[in-house]
Amino acid sequence: MPPLAGEVRVAGQLLPARHPDQAVAAGLALVPEDRKTLGVFLEESVQWNVALTTLARDAKAGIFVNEQAGSALAADLGQQLRIKAASPDTLVGTLSGGNQQKVVLGKWLALAPKVLLLDEPTRGIDVGAKAEIYQLMERLTAEGMAVLFASSEMEEVLAMSDRVLVMHEGRLSGELSRPKRPRRALWHWPLASRPQIRACIDILVHDMKKNLGISLLLLFVCVVTSLVNPNFLIPYNAENLVNWVSLYAIIGLAVTFVIITGGIDLSIGSVVGLVGTVLGWLLVEKGWPVPVALVVTAALSASIGLVHGLLITKVKLQPFVVTLCGLLIYRGVARWLVHDGTLGFGTAYDGQRWFANGRIALPFFGDYRLPAPLIILAVIAGLAAVFLNKTVWGRHLFALGRNEEAARYSGIRTDRLVILSYVLCSTLAGIGGILFALDVNTVQPASQGNFYELYAIAAAVLGGCSLRGGEGSVIGVLIGTALIRVLLNAINILGIATQLEFVVLGMVILLGAIADEYLRRNRSRRQLKRATPTG
Repeated sequence: MPPLAGEVRVAGQLLPARHPDQAVAAGLALVPEDRKTLGVFLEESVQWNVALTTLARDAKAGIFVNEQAGSALAADLGQQLRIKAASPDTLVGTLSGGNQQKVVLGKWLALAPKVLLLDEPTRGIDVGAKAEIYQLMERLTAEGMAVLFASSEMEEVLAMSDRVLVMHEGRLSGELSRPKRPRRALWHWPLASRPQIRACIDILVHDMKKNLGISLLLLFVCVVTSLVNPNFLIPYNAENLVNWVSLYAIIGLAVTFVIITGGIDLSIGSVVGLVGTVLGWLLVEKGWPVPVALVVTAALSASIGLVHGLLITKVKLQPFVVTLCGLLIYRGVARWLVHDGTLGFGTAYDGQRWFANGRIALPFFGDYRLPAPLIILAVIAGLAAVFLNKTVWGRHLFALGRNEEAARYSGIRTDRLVILSYVLCSTLAGIGGILFALDVNTVQPASQGNFYELYAIAAAVLGGCSLRGGEGSVIGVLIGTALIRVLLNAINILGIATQLEFVVLGMVILLGAIADEYLRRNRSRRQLKRATPTG
């Protein structure tokens, strides 16, 4: 809600804060009243939370997450604030209310703000944790930090404040200066000492369980299919299968960026169709040079994502509505562009087609060859993995998906991240559209890319992406795509009715959603069991 009147000045400088990150940059830090919704990310570790605000400051080359700096920061703040946790890798959701509040404080103290805003800082915590927060407030003010706090407990206000302002109906109605402070008893709660490797293993095992399960299922389907029909393993089928897995995995990775933020993109299939149609139209009908046509189609893809992001963040439309409209619009534009006809590339672009269906000989593997799209996928997947797991922006994307409001209050530009995720999604969908069109060497806009968004979403969900946002991995999406394509290939090679293809796809998405819900509930139960009642 925008302010109706007044202004904020920090060290004499007017603060034109329209977004929390501007306030953070000016030296303000807020510990909100509702810490579980706005202050911390309960399903992430202590280290993940306290280092969130300093990711950009400590990043290597300004891009890559500095895990060593985050670990050192978490250990230092854990000692200073006496956070009772098994290790910095302990999930914040398993901590008591007092220790969760200390994590929120630590997140901001890492930035050494000029002004610390505390909104009901001791609500819902025990007496010992309250005393420690009082002691911290005194230490910070003694070191020169301005502390402005709001509290509904009069005794707390009188005990801790040098100056008390009384507000009524939005107006200043009274002021008390330097009230006499009663003596307080302070308790010290040391950080628990337990081997950190235990918590690391817990997190690692949790992440591997999803991929391990789907990997075993993929192996099982491959083994059963090859036993029933040995043609499953012949070079021709294996190469085509890997080729299609590579192409579909690219659009699976595309939608992963959006799903991690808690969004969805239903227009991927239509973007694939539109990009393929525009590429064919520019090359065949208009005679444009190949590099220019490729640049234009790539720019078109990115522009579509930009429009999606702006409509979602600035106009405040739901992602479902925006991308559903895009699904219809882009399909219609593609059909109109070529009057619902068919475009063929002929033999003039065989050099470019190699990237979509070329083969690379493999020494010592006989007739088996490596499909060229697999190389493209490896590059894209590698860049995506680095982006999501090793860069500041990737960490912020996961934070956005976990808890958008908490991310905003942590100074993260959530709107920009949403726009970025949709730009990346459409750009990768465009790359996929180019490769799909070159692979089949013809484009029929009425059917090109139909239902591809479902394949992409199914692969992401199977690969561990939560439709609620905040979870997902590149390797999981690759395995999920492989499982779907192997299942569809098995239907064909085993002589099962192809009409059941969408039945299989629907069941895959449904089972993935059920598994996601089961894992979420199971994780919540484990967190409650590990939670300690002390503060």
